[in-house]
Amino acid sequence: MARAKSGAGPRARMLVVLAMVSGSLIMRGIVPQPAGALAGPGAAITEFPVNIFGSDPLGIAAGPDGNLWIADSNDNPQFVNPPSPDVNDHRKVEKMSTSGVVVAGYSVIAGGCCADPSSMAVGPDGAMWFTESTSGANSIGRVTTGGIVSEFSGLSAASQPTAITSAGGALWFTESHAGGKIGRITTGGSVSEYPVTLTGVTSTAFVPYGITTGPDGNLWFTLQSSDTTPTYVGVMGTNGAMLAQIRVSNTGVGLAGITPDAANNAVWFTEQSGHAIGKIDVTTKAITTVVGDGLGGPTSIAKGPDGFLYFVETLNSSIGRFDPASPPASVSTHFLTPTSGAFSSGAPPTGITVGPDGNIWFTENSPKVEGQSPSRIHAVGRLVLPATVAFGGLNDFGTAAVNTNGSAQHLAATSMGAADLVFSGAGGGFTLTGPNAGDFSISANGCASARLQNADPASPTCSLDVTFRPSAAGARTATLHVTSNAAAGAVDIPLAGTGFGSSGAASLNTASIAFGPQTPNTTSGPQTVTLTNPAGTPLSVSAVSVGGANPGDFTKIADTCSGATVAAGGGTCSVWLTFTPTSPGARSATLTFNDSAPEGHQDVALTGTGQPAPATPPPPAPPAGGYWLSATDGGIFNFGNAGFFGSTGAIKLNKPIVGMAATPSGRGYWLVASDGGIFTFGDATFFGSTGAIRLNSPIVGMAATPSGQGYWLVATDGGIFNFGDAPFAGSTGAIKLNKPIVAMASTKSGAGYWLSASDGGIFNFGDAPFAGSTGSINLNKPIVAMAAAPGGGYWLVATDGGIFNFGTAGFLGSTGAIHLNSPIVGMAATGDGAGYWLVAADGGIFNFGTAGFFGSTGAIHLNKPIVVMASTPSQP
Repeated sequence: MARAKSGAGPRARMLVVLAMVSGSLIMRGIVPQPAGALAGPGAAITEFPVNIFGSDPLGIAAGPDGNLWIADSNDNPQFVNPPSPDVNDHRKVEKMSTSGVVVAGYSVIAGGCCADPSSMAVGPDGAMWFTESTSGANSIGRVTTGGIVSEFSGLSAASQPTAITSAGGALWFTESHAGGKIGRITTGGSVSEYPVTLTGVTSTAFVPYGITTGPDGNLWFTLQSSDTTPTYVGVMGTNGAMLAQIRVSNTGVGLAGITPDAANNAVWFTEQSGHAIGKIDVTTKAITTVVGDGLGGPTSIAKGPDGFLYFVETLNSSIGRFDPASPPASVSTHFLTPTSGAFSSGAPPTGITVGPDGNIWFTENSPKVEGQSPSRIHAVGRLVLPATVAFGGLNDFGTAAVNTNGSAQHLAATSMGAADLVFSGAGGGFTLTGPNAGDFSISANGCASARLQNADPASPTCSLDVTFRPSAAGARTATLHVTSNAAAGAVDIPLAGTGFGSSGAASLNTASIAFGPQTPNTTSGPQTVTLTNPAGTPLSVSAVSVGGANPGDFTKIADTCSGATVAAGGGTCSVWLTFTPTSPGARSATLTFNDSAPEGHQDVALTGTGQPAPATPPPPAPPAGGYWLSATDGGIFNFGNAGFFGSTGAIKLNKPIVGMAATPSGRGYWLVASDGGIFTFGDATFFGSTGAIRLNSPIVGMAATPSGQGYWLVATDGGIFNFGDAPFAGSTGAIKLNKPIVAMASTKSGAGYWLSASDGGIFNFGDAPFAGSTGSINLNKPIVAMAAAPGGGYWLVATDGGIFNFGTAGFLGSTGAIHLNSPIVGMAATGDGAGYWLVAADGGIFNFGTAGFFGSTGAIHLNKPIVVMASTPSQP
């Protein structure tokens, strides 16, 4: 753990007041006095004192242990005069139960008297993380739910970490000073800092303040500015790269809090001096809503479990609330904090969060004066959310024959508040009233006298059925009267239906139509539903309609039934429909005939499937990989994903470069000269050379082991020199050769290798199998290079680019029939064995199979000719 020394340090206080992050708020600056009295409900708020000497609650967050955790910027009694009555009472992070009892407090000592814990959030490790925003502390803290405190420094000097949130497996925080950065700290305490770069403006004019994790997983943060400077919200990826800058206003509006709203794919921010709350669409980055707040000075903000936005109003000393789904022009609901009656008048609300109990919790900041005795004891407040109920709507019950039951309609009731919802009163809270109450009945009532518990994570819901049975013809109306403890009081749901005297009968030719698969936004062929009246009296059809889940996907293209009278004794009418799915997947609806038959209506189930059109295959991805070319002076030319790691182009060599090999990582390579001198670059390691040995024959090539921890050199007489973990498996050094050795290649295992002579004679050692040679063939041009293929095969290439393939190595093309400007001098194969490159002495590249072209030196004047090439291991 990195810990700053405790002790004095300037206590940085900023002029802009508040910022909220992930349910935790930071306060910095002067404490405003409350504005005039503001009308609004106040009885729902209870305050609980933080009974610690000199308490100054700022940030607050719900912990995974079911408690509230408080970042308390209280004075440390060890550094004040007079000292605390209890010298051990210098706790700065507290744990409070949802009953309002401080159950524990923990010391924070970085910065001594001025640690100033400010904002708090739950980390990905299940611990609580907090900022220590003074320059004396300049640290990030961590406390486990068991009370073990750690503090981490490593931040830039005087960075003043302020707001904090969790994203991407780490903690992110703002550095609240002009030109401040966005910081990241891992759960192990490693700190990184990323600059806030704004296009077209001077970034040093802005102060990063509130921060949160948006619905898109990115970091969203507010930037404070002067009254004459435009104001922005910034967006940063979890890799530290700036993604967007969203201009909020042409002048400073005191941007402070920011919170996500996943249900609306948005983030909301507050304007403390602009007295407004704004909404930004996460996808389009457009500011779509601005809600006025009068002169309340909104700061910290959080979304409640009831879907409403709750925020602190420092100037009103109140909590504001509005519905983000239907925002008013200005906030009309304000819950007054009863601070003036319970404590001092100078303690407005600061931090805000949703507690583990589903209620809204907030802190009250104190009017701290530097250099004086600790501030008075202050409080944490709780706003108990009232019970709230939402009903699924009832449709008109339509028509039904007199004294005949129509179809039952289903009504669902959902508890939306934090408090338990209880239905009570006559009929268990559900009664029928109105002119024709007897024509409606309640059944399957799971809501009567029910209690829907706010602690139920499944958003508790109950339901009941209502049935219409008209006792007379004509319009029939009633009211479903619902009583509960919901804040809105009793709810009246209107019921309506139409009774008629029945006549005729209705018989359909089908009870369902399945349209089958159809490409979205294209139309199927028509299908027909025919209604027949077999009765001895006429049948009246009032209307034929399409309803249900996806009514817009099924269209009536012709209808001879609606408004018609179908003759008795076999008369018919018909409806024709088509299917046009608006999206992929299963689609369904119901075709309903409302008529004078005794049952009142007939239904036909309609189904179909949106079948996506076959996707156009994307164009093939460009080939991956790359290669290096080396000239005889060791000059390196790199192409594709082959990195440049150095060369001997500027070094006077004793002998020319004749061979090259890449490391397994692709982040380095070896060069070998004809005297066996080795040159290493990147992550290539030196294991030995023959530079100081007198050789019988010059070196002509090299190969590296699969581990990268060794290599072989081969001379023209086939003598092998092995270094590192490269095993010696044999050589032709003692054999009289018809032609000199010109190339070598190793097996995939590294336990063997092949040597090739200029006539294509092959010599195999270790686990390298013999698959064939050109030793007995009269060649047009000599062999100059070879490459190994997966499975034990190999290719040989001649100076005219003629290819000879053996074993598992396939023939993919050659330059044998092409007039070349310069002779071929080297080759390299792709890792999948389905491609290879040839390189000429002028650096011209010829690629075959899966080997991609990434560039060449064919058009460049070279100081020395190209002699060898190697490909990157990442090449497929």
